[in-house]
Amino acid sequence: MIPLEIERYIEDRTGWLIEKTVEFIRKPSISGSEGEAAGLLAGTLEDSGLPASIDAAGNVVAVLEGPGTAHPQGKTLVLNVHLDTVPAGNPSSWRHDPFSGAIEDGRIYGRGACDTKGAWAPMVLAMEAIRQSGAKLQGQVIFSAVVMEELTCSVGMRTLLDRTLIDNRPDYIILGEPTGLNIAIGHKGRTELAVSTGGRSCHASTPWEGDNAIYKAGRAITSIERLAGEINSGPGDEVFGKTSLAMTDIVCNPGVRNVIPDSCTMYLDYRFPPGETPEYGSRSHTQRPEKRRGGR
Repeated sequence: MIPLEIERYIEDRTGWLIEKTVEFIRKPSISGSEGEAAGLLAGTLEDSGLPASIDAAGNVVAVLEGPGTAHPQGKTLVLNVHLDTVPAGNPSSWRHDPFSGAIEDGRIYGRGACDTKGAWAPMVLAMEAIRQSGAKLQGQVIFSAVVMEELTCSVGMRTLLDRTLIDNRPDYIILGEPTGLNIAIGHKGRTELAVSTGGRSCHASTPWEGDNAIYKAGRAITSIERLAGEINSGPGDEVFGKTSLAMTDIVCNPGVRNVIPDSCTMYLDYRFPPGETPEYGSRSHTQRPEKRRGGR
């Protein structure tokens, strides 16, 4: 095929793109539970003439090689998406069922429609079009859909780098992340911080005999909120934007509700630009409020 024919081939498959995207959205794939969606995507690749495999982490991988792959100047292009989504939350807050793939006014609605299930079918079709074109690639195109990107940034990507790409680092990579069709060159680093308070357990009818970890956490939350305000109002990086800190979860489980808790853990999401490390952030930021007040 010549480029114009490839373009026409893709246009003729618009209905397929919509159909597959809806099908993908209808298959829930919350982080840690991507198995069924991985099987569906691998099957779609196979149906498109692209042999696919699922690695030890659960990533879906397909490689399109040309006869010139061994060429010394051959390049490797990776098309990358992630299989998982965050939970849908309360379904009643959605305009449409989050797993319906509803279509309204030319838009497809559902959990993961943008991030990143909307990119799955187009990337598969791009590889299918290259294969159908008969182009004699000097390099290769690798499709990869990784697991647990939303949770850990990312177990799946780390496995992909350490195994599939360990001896074949890509020259180019296109991510299916939503950017509003703007060019994005990367994203900030991320680390998850756990801040724990300790106490002494006792029966709730005699709280003076214990030491309530929740009250200590409450004081810590006030300090963290103040610190987050300082960090989030900073000038930021010219390209990557502001450093940010946000509390995202609190865990306190004494087992029953008539017991004073002896521990409470708060989880913080910390994002930082190039040049800063997680270790630097945890030392320079999260310890400052207590030190300023002379606390422990």
